[in-house]
Amino acid sequence: MPVCYLHIGASKCASTSIQRAFQKSREWLAEGGVIYPKSENARHDSLVTLHHADPLDLNLHRRSGLDRGAVRAQAEAQRDAFEALIAANPEKDVFLSSELLFDEAHNLDVGGLKRYLDGLFDQVIVVALVRDPLDWTNSRAQENVKSGGLTLEDVAENLVLPRFEGIEFYRDAFGSEALRVRAMESLGAEERSLTQAFAAWLFADDRIAHRLPDLSINESVPLEGLMIASEVNRLAGYALGHTKMASGGEGVIRGLTAQDFRKIGRTRFRLSAARVAQVLPGLQAQYDYLNGTWGADYAPPDLSKFEDPVAVWDLETLASIGVAMNDLGQALLRSRAENLKLRTKD
Repeated sequence: MPVCYLHIGASKCASTSIQRAFQKSREWLAEGGVIYPKSENARHDSLVTLHHADPLDLNLHRRSGLDRGAVRAQAEAQRDAFEALIAANPEKDVFLSSELLFDEAHNLDVGGLKRYLDGLFDQVIVVALVRDPLDWTNSRAQENVKSGGLTLEDVAENLVLPRFEGIEFYRDAFGSEALRVRAMESLGAEERSLTQAFAAWLFADDRIAHRLPDLSINESVPLEGLMIASEVNRLAGYALGHTKMASGGEGVIRGLTAQDFRKIGRTRFRLSAARVAQVLPGLQAQYDYLNGTWGADYAPPDLSKFEDPVAVWDLETLASIGVAMNDLGQALLRSRAENLKLRTKD
């Protein structure tokens, strides 16, 4: 009987690594009885678009420049292709994934999403991974700096804390029996990649898990790297593809990606004890919620044993900074040459 596995995230809980591994493996997964529908970004955001109160509020559509009608037409075309794929493979299970299903749950018609999926499948299983709240907050903070739009000081001053209560939208609509919730860390403790452990837990099939590639991408970034990224962001940002400068103006100076800053320094990033102490009440509420509602076993941070990270500016770190800055300088020269060519043509 065909089953739909609906992976809703949450964000910063290995969602992108899981999506990329399944996308890369979609052909042999189909041979093994599990369909992972192809998409441009490896996620299935059309589900979000079609059930969102105002899809133009979503970043992926704001950046596209499409109007509401074009956005809906695009999502409907993706839906039609999805339904044709399901009709052509009536005996195969389907795995769908988008962390926007979690992040935007408060803006979604989750009941309408359930009715839609119930019309296609005999069973729908909603899958969510959760994470230690402080680790989540650290990861979100460094990701906001890596994205090229905010400085380290801005991020630390305006921390985003997790709100795992979004799972309840799906519990209320699909029922508790349809939910599979697990702490991400408990998967990483096994002697295999997190993606493989996730598949083994969900499908109870080591054959599928064994063949999934390890495409983990969210390694922690060194504090030194984020400090350099933060200084670059004050002027222009650095993430490839960004067109808005951190200063608020428009710019095209690019060349460094988040990966470049992983090579700088040895001290892993985390928030200071003083900043953690300020947000501890909010974090404590999340620890209580995850432990009490979803059976997690997280321990809040013991600030008496908390050591602030201290940047190490040794020769190896300075050399890696030099390489990164040289790469940025080369990108600036290429950008200048391309602009000169364009002006010459005009």
